[in-house]
Order: sequence, then structure tokens, then C-alpha cells
Amino acid sequence: MGLQCGILIRPVLDCLYLNIYVPGEIDREKRLPVLFWIYGGGFWSGTASLDVYDGKIFAGEENVIIVTVNYRVTVFGFLYLGREEAPGNMGLWDQLLALKWVYKNIQAFGGDPSLITLFGESAGGASVSMHMLSPLSQPYFTRSILQSGAATAPWAVENKQVALHRAVILYEYMKCGNGNMSHLAPDQWNMDEVLRCLHAASADKLRDSEWSPVMEFADFPWVPVIDGEFLVENIETSLKRGNFKKTQLLAGSNFDEARKLKRNFS
Repeated sequence: MGLQCGILIRPVLDCLYLNIYVPGEIDREKRLPVLFWIYGGGFWSGTASLDVYDGKIFAGEENVIIVTVNYRVTVFGFLYLGREEAPGNMGLWDQLLALKWVYKNIQAFGGDPSLITLFGESAGGASVSMHMLSPLSQPYFTRSILQSGAATAPWAVENKQVALHRAVILYEYMKCGNGNMSHLAPDQWNMDEVLRCLHAASADKLRDSEWSPVMEFADFPWVPVIDGEFLVENIETSLKRGNFKKTQLLAGSNFDEARKLKRNFS
């Protein structure tokens, strides 16, 4: 199965790698366009190694280079405590690290670093749009494709207070301290105590508890946060002010996008 970030089968933390698919024959004098894939899964599951993401045929038939990358998901990728140890958006930083590596090294595989297109589905599409919004990512890609997801989706991003509250709920669920902290005013939350609790917990216990925060329908507990660094301001504010990468964008929704969830309502 390989090393897979956060999926339901053999989830592991040592999972940060990427796959590069190239055509069978490459003309070293002609640099090829690069498609950089970010998988979806609600920021709580997924892997770059699913069979459906295998880029061999696509690369060969379209004469392009396909890159698929892993990134940390769920509490391991998006826990926010307002501390250096848990700054939030770790999964987005993973994506950016991979993107920088591709930008720097893709010529060795016959790719053109000036022709990198980001594309992703669901949470992957939301991630792509966040890279368009982040000044940290903008120099490293050219175009974007969003499939069934964007940073403006109601499930895609949270503010700091909501993210902190979810961490407090997780702390209470794990029963390693004050069980009533979530009922206190936010300025009374002891995030140092929350950090000590979660830091002492095993990865398995964290994973088994990750859905403890109370959520609304079609919500996900651990998602990107407006941290002031990767995402410097509210999404709508960035869009209104024009603080995003001005480039070609293709956006749409995939057919039967929610079929996987249908069994939950039958």
C-alpha cells in the first residue's frame, strides 16, 4: 500500500513523499508542462498513491509531467494551538515544500518550472485556491485548476477561535485534564495545558479521537486556519482586495462528487 497520510488503511506519519510520472520518451531540448496534483478528502484522509491518481497514462498520452504529493491531514496536519508546536496549516506547508522542490528540481525530469499548473479536487481544490491566496506560494506555479472545492467553501477554513475551541474539545474528550474548559471564556482557555495533554498522547489515541469536536452537517474538524502567515487575512477580504495570484483559472465540479457519501443517507 505504501506510506499513506491519514487514510483509513495503515495511516502513518512518515508519509511526506511525491510521485513523478514522465512520458516514456523525453526530448531534453523541450521542457514539458507540469501538472501538480493535490488530493482531496476533507483534510482528514487521502493519499497520493491511490490507483485513480496514477499518472502514467495521462503523462504518456498528453506529453506532460504529472506530480502527485502527500501532505499531513486531520489533527496531525491542521491542529491549531496558537503555539510554535502546533501552528496550524502544517498540511499546507507540506504542500508548499513539495511545490518548492518541484520548482527547483523538475528540470532534471524534463519539466518546465515556468509551466507548473496546480490542480486538485475537493480539499485539494480548496488547497489550490489557498496557494493562490498565499504570497508564500505564488512564485512557484503558473496556473490553477479547482475541482469541486475552493477556499470559500463553508467547510474549507476556520478562524483562530473556532480552531482553538476544537482543540479544547479534543483535550476534554481525551480526559487528561479539566473537563469543563470549553465552557470558560476563550481568554481563560489554558492552551499550554492542552498542548501538554496532546503532546503526551499516542498517535493512535489522537487519531481515534479526531472526530470529537462537535460539528455541523458536512463539516470537518481539522481544516486550514487564518493564521496570519500562510493565510494572512480572511478569504473574502483577500478576494475583495485583489490579494491573490492573477493567473488563468479553471474551476468546476466533478460528476457524482458526493456518491461516496450516499451510503450514509440510504
